[in-house]
Amino acid sequence: MADARTLLLAELNRLKTAIEEKIASSGAKASGSAAQSLKVTVSGNEGTLWGASHIRQMEHGRGPGPVPAGFHGIIEQWIRDKGINAEGYAPKGRDASKMTSDQKVRSLAGAIAYTIMREGTALYRSGTPRDIYTEALNESLDRLSADVGIYFADQIQTINDKYSKE
Repeated sequence: MADARTLLLAELNRLKTAIEEKIASSGAKASGSAAQSLKVTVSGNEGTLWGASHIRQMEHGRGPGPVPAGFHGIIEQWIRDKGINAEGYAPKGRDASKMTSDQKVRSLAGAIAYTIMREGTALYRSGTPRDIYTEALNESLDRLSADVGIYFADQIQTINDKYSKE
């Protein structure tokens, strides 16, 4: 049987792949930066799956409250990455026919940023998380727990066999 480090590395890579697939299949993917941020590190018998902090928001949404500097620009880029067509957007008090495509995107980004700041994202407001990592993490922990149990049982058996022969 493989050693604990090998088991951990394999399971973390399996979890990473599962999360990448969930991001892609859930419709949460925009630029791909969340999936690209996933990195596995293993040192000794300890391992970590690193990822961008906004992966949590991909599953649960973002609540209302203060927004980071440049949030309007982040939302504008998100609109572009998602391929959202802002042509049909008509902001209050403005003649949309006199706006360029870029102005419509900027205006829509401002409206979305304002709504998120005041009310949170639609996913957050729905109260129903989108499974991006929870199920995969629980399955991974179950597999890892079973594999480590088997690994240590084998190690104990090896020690018992050694001493029973003496």
